[in-house]
Amino acid sequence: MINTIKLRGHHIAFIGECINGSLETAISKVKSRYGRDVSDYISNLFKSLNFLDIKITEGRDSICTVCSPGIKCIYSVGLKNKDRECLEYYHLEIGQKINGSNLIGLIKDYYKKTGSLSPRVP
Repeated sequence: MINTIKLRGHHIAFIGECINGSLETAISKVKSRYGRDVSDYISNLFKSLNFLDIKITEGRDSICTVCSPGIKCIYSVGLKNKDRECLEYYHLEIGQKINGSNLIGLIKDYYKKTGSLSPRVP
């Protein structure tokens, strides 16, 4: 059975940074900022990413839910624009569904074309 998770633009960009950069460094930063539960979730996400279906969303996504359970997501216009900008770089749209292995391919193609880890890191 394939699981589906929701991801928003800047979290896809974060995944790009981990795929094209150092996963260990990213996990360490996540752990220091959000704690072990979140870093474990991110580690497990990467182990299973090829086997997940992803629904592109805006607002609160699966990572937000783990980072701040029960807390309403503050979703400013600036953050909404940043999410949409990241999605544009990967040619993704809100509401779209994509397989995790295809998402990894888009992220790697972006890196090959631009030399940038993600739209968040020029």
